[in-house]
Amino acid sequence: MAKFDNIIIVSDIDETFLGKKGRMVPENLEAIEYFKKNGGSFAVATGREDYLILSSIPNIHEIVNIPIIGCNGAYICDMNDRSIKHEVFLDYEKVKPIVDKTAELEPNLWMRVSSDGQMYCRFLPESKGDNWYRIFNDRIHIGDIHKISDTSRWHKILFEGTKEQVDHIREYFDTLDKDLPFEFIYAHPTVLEIMPKNGTKGTMLEKLKSVIGKPNATVFTVGDYENDEQMLRMADRCATPLNGMPHLKEIPGILVLCDNDSGAIADLIGRIEKEIDG
Repeated sequence: MAKFDNIIIVSDIDETFLGKKGRMVPENLEAIEYFKKNGGSFAVATGREDYLILSSIPNIHEIVNIPIIGCNGAYICDMNDRSIKHEVFLDYEKVKPIVDKTAELEPNLWMRVSSDGQMYCRFLPESKGDNWYRIFNDRIHIGDIHKISDTSRWHKILFEGTKEQVDHIREYFDTLDKDLPFEFIYAHPTVLEIMPKNGTKGTMLEKLKSVIGKPNATVFTVGDYENDEQMLRMADRCATPLNGMPHLKEIPGILVLCDNDSGAIADLIGRIEKEIDG
């Protein structure tokens, strides 16, 4: 039995696996290869859709060795062939009035719906503009989102704008019935997402173990932001980089690693090895 045989590490990407300004951290890559060669399973869990991961980490399939949790937990995807292993969707009839109200409250707030590898928006902001059309021209659809051909397959809804705009709609979300089947999660101070409650980074951990056939594995999760908190709390063990949100460092038993630019994942693997070696 190899040293890390029954251990899974699931890491957030931005400000966790990646260093400053999206830098690939050599220490992380070296440590992950060592971890995998000695039986470990490594995956990422990210708010990005699979095709958005590839825009910044084109060799992601060489770094992970098990399927990833994508779209903030809406699906599990094998990055070797981009096949979806498990997915969940928003309840359109229940989310439609919420979407319409946000448009009324903040008509200039950018919103996009993720559905089957496509992005649907009422408009594309100038900040995305030509660059997004150049990279994702076959995926972007502008128009009435309620006319998406199959509204039963909405993975998530993302809102992006100024902090004031995003906080405004968060205030509205906080007034809604707590029994609605949605999570309202900040992925960044200027990005807020609506997710199905059964399709978050945290709820997908058990499903991931099932998908790879390791139901009894020990799962370590690493994250730095609000959309990682549930994942951190639902894992067997959890860690956050030094640059993680202060309240995450208060989670019982959490490991506080070095900062993301210094190799937080490498730090975690080193600590796991020390525990194993005694």
